[in-house]
Amino acid sequence: MKKNRTYALLALASLTLCWSNPASAAQKTYETGYSSITRISADLYKALDKKKRANLMPVPVLLEKNPTPFMEPSTYSDGTNFWQAVYISAGFVDFLNFLAHAKAMEGEGQGEFKRYVGGLGSANVTPPPFQPVSNDKGWSFDTMNHQVSQFNQMAGALIAIEMAHHYLGHYKKYEARLKDAQGNPIAINTLVTPQEWQEAVMKGARNALDCGIGVDGLKAVLETMENKETRPAWSIYFVPPQAGIPKVKRQLTMLEKDFFMIGK
Repeated sequence: MKKNRTYALLALASLTLCWSNPASAAQKTYETGYSSITRISADLYKALDKKKRANLMPVPVLLEKNPTPFMEPSTYSDGTNFWQAVYISAGFVDFLNFLAHAKAMEGEGQGEFKRYVGGLGSANVTPPPFQPVSNDKGWSFDTMNHQVSQFNQMAGALIAIEMAHHYLGHYKKYEARLKDAQGNPIAINTLVTPQEWQEAVMKGARNALDCGIGVDGLKAVLETMENKETRPAWSIYFVPPQAGIPKVKRQLTMLEKDFFMIGK
C-alpha cells in the first residue's frame, strides 16, 4: 500500500515565496520561489511521454514548512486517489535562491561562489544566506537576471531527477524502507545504487533539456557537494554518499552537447 504523507502542505495554495537579503529586506528580494518551481514542474510533466507521467500529479511538487533543504519522491492522497509526487522543503527553495545568487556573481572576480560553497559544511540545519561582497553589483539588474536563470536550471533539473525515481521504479523498489522505526522519512539516496542515481540524473537532465532547461545549474549544485569534507548533513537529499560527481558532470556536458547536435 502506498504511503499517504501527512504534512502541513502549501502545495495547492497560490503562494509565492520571496527571500530577502537581511541587510535590506524592503528592497532586496528574490523573484524566484515556490511558484517558479510549480510552473517548471508542470512543464516537466507535460514533456514526459504518457506512460512515464501516468501516475504523477500534473503539478507534482508539494511544499513542506521545513527550513532544512530536502527533496524526495513520495506519494500524495486526497483520501480517494493516490498520485506520485515530489516533496520539497522551504529550505530547499531558500538554498537554491542563495546558491543561484552566488553562481550569478561567479564572474565578478570576488570568488563569491567558491566562498559560499566553502561555508556550507557547517550549515547542518539551514543554508546560510548569501550576502554579496558588493551590494551594488550583487543586486544589480544583470546579476538578478542571471540568478533567475540559474535558479530555474537548478530547480528544474533537481525536480526532474526526483520524478525520474518514480517512473524508473526506484521509489516503488525502496518504498518499504523509506521510513525509520519512528516513522521519519529516510532519503532515497541512502538506498539507491550509484548506477540507479546516475540513471535518474541523466533521465531527469534529458527531461529538463526537453523543456529548454540547460544543465549548468545542475552541475553547479553537484559542485557544491563534490568535496565530502564540506558537504552539509542534508547533502544526502541531493547526492548519495558514494556519488561519482566528476563523472556525472562530464556525462551531463556530453548529454547537452549531443542534445543540441542531434536534436530531439
